Amino acid sequence: MIHFEKTEADVRREALRGRFAERGLEWSKYGIIAATAFLAGVFSFPYLIPILMEWW
Repeated sequence: MIHFEKTEADVRREALRGRFAERGLEWSKYGIIAATAFLAGVFSFPYLIPILMEWW
């Protein structure tokens, strides 16, 4: 097996990849929260219609 030495570009690329992976996890957390809030809104909307009609 041929072994190549890591160049500075390889090290930089790996560091960037790690940073983007961390950021991706952070954004997916917000995505789950947003999806949950959206589903809660969709499923609770039929129950809110009579209340809104009375209030109107």
